[in-house]
Amino acid sequence: MAHIGQLSVEVLEGRGISVIGIGLPDPYVVLKVGKKQKQRTVHKNNTKSPQWNQKFTFDNIETSMQLKVQVWDHDTLMSDDKLGVAKIKLEPLGNLPTDAWYTIRNKSGMERGSVRLVIRFNSNSGKPVGGKAGASTMCPPPGYNPGYPQPQPGYPPQPQPGYRP
Repeated sequence: MAHIGQLSVEVLEGRGISVIGIGLPDPYVVLKVGKKQKQRTVHKNNTKSPQWNQKFTFDNIETSMQLKVQVWDHDTLMSDDKLGVAKIKLEPLGNLPTDAWYTIRNKSGMERGSVRLVIRFNSNSGKPVGGKAGASTMCPPPGYNPGYPQPQPGYPPQPQPGYRP
């Protein structure tokens, strides 16, 4: 089930950002959600390990969408060069903040570095978003034991109170 809400993306840093040929990149990040929403960081001069620490928000986002993270090399004389992209599905993230490194790859699949992002989705409905398959962000019922059930005498095994398989 798709949820609609606000997506918050904090672009923290990059590492191992590489260009074709020699020299150091002047990297910046472009974030795209859907066809119309796009935002970008400032570029950082001559570094493979930029520190951006910039936060962006996107409104009216569905969890069925994906976030495209593009890394570009700023060029003052010619057009900027696209170094690579990472595509992130929003639905598996859930509504808890996710702080992770995402690998950036060029068209041929070659790794061009990685970008650290903190991503959070806030549902407009206030209801929890599913998260990873089988996981839930909802609180368990009172008396629920998250461990494995204790063996019960007799066969077939008897369900324990509060335990949901």
